[in-house]
Amino acid sequence: MNGPIQATNSQAIRVILISSVLPTNTSAGNVVLHRHLVNRPNIQLQICENLQPKWTPVSLLRRIASAIGATLPRVGQSVLLSADGNWFTPPAYVPSGQPTVVLTVAHGDLYAPAIRYAEKHDLPLVTFFHDWWPDIANVTASRQAKIEKQFRELYQRSSLALCVSEGMREHLGDHPNSHVLLPIPSQTSLPTRSTGKCGNPIRVAYAGNLSEYGPMLQSLMEASLNFPSIKLEVRGANPDWPTEFQQEMRRRRMWLPFAAVQEFEAWMSSVDAFLIPQSFDPASARMMETNFPSKLLEMAQWGKPLVLWGPKSASGLQWNRNGMAVGVTTPDPNVVIQALLHIQKDSGQYQTLCEATRQLSHEKLNPNRIQNLFTTLLVNTANENFRSRAPNSNYSETS
Repeated sequence: MNGPIQATNSQAIRVILISSVLPTNTSAGNVVLHRHLVNRPNIQLQICENLQPKWTPVSLLRRIASAIGATLPRVGQSVLLSADGNWFTPPAYVPSGQPTVVLTVAHGDLYAPAIRYAEKHDLPLVTFFHDWWPDIANVTASRQAKIEKQFRELYQRSSLALCVSEGMREHLGDHPNSHVLLPIPSQTSLPTRSTGKCGNPIRVAYAGNLSEYGPMLQSLMEASLNFPSIKLEVRGANPDWPTEFQQEMRRRRMWLPFAAVQEFEAWMSSVDAFLIPQSFDPASARMMETNFPSKLLEMAQWGKPLVLWGPKSASGLQWNRNGMAVGVTTPDPNVVIQALLHIQKDSGQYQTLCEATRQLSHEKLNPNRIQNLFTTLLVNTANENFRSRAPNSNYSETS
């Protein structure tokens, strides 16, 4: 087939997955892959498993790295990643006559064999860039520099680069076929949400990471105690909070326990607005600029106001430049409080924000739209000449 093709649900594409991140319905990037790839009638998914014998020099290195990692995690991870995925031997490629791509995630150590496999079999390589992997690899400084080099090389060697945010694409630089693909939210069968009226107090929900965002949330929860017309409700595990504060938040039902799916959805449906924080910590600046808060898309499906709290340069705040949500770009929790009070008192603004979120959930943040874009990009890339677009330089397996 010649030229780009617009994908439809009837067009099938074969996806060969070689990745450290697998499509499981668990958390983070795994869930994104699961939603894109599993139980999709137009995607024939082949997950490549390691076929290398159990005992090889490289597999022994992995065992040594694991043992070291038990006491020295950073050193162990550095040793593990030094193998550049050479411990992994995928199965032989069997042509199927279908448009085919090799898919990987820029995370862990299996994107290196994905590059080798794609080049060996003259297949286009599609890569998800969900996080700035070098910043979260937990390795020594020298190994981090090498991972950063490989990470950027992977971007250039990918036939299609799927960047989770505009910031990710900007930090990675020019590429002939890079696209922003937001993290796909869950496919829900819940009815269309009614905008309704804001309650008094306004109930503002946060669900997610309480380790990274624990201090921010603690400061906001403490500040909210002075305002009876605001009720902040938080769900998440292992917050870095003093024991007395944890007990007080439990007593006030501001820190809620784990909830099963049905109870959790009932809670999400009952609140008035959603809080989506991003860190102000300068050490996390690049992560905040390049990743994208998946909770934003999940919470948008409920048609309630979104309150984004983070630095102006963070991906969520950059996405909100058109003002579809409330944005607070100072770490001062009292500014968030004032924004919430304004929403609670101004019924007109509340309705406008609800309608804006509903519009987003039906259009730009609609999971069907995101999936259709993903499939279209795969099919178009599969029908381009991979070799004519790949850079001439070789991937460094030892760098």
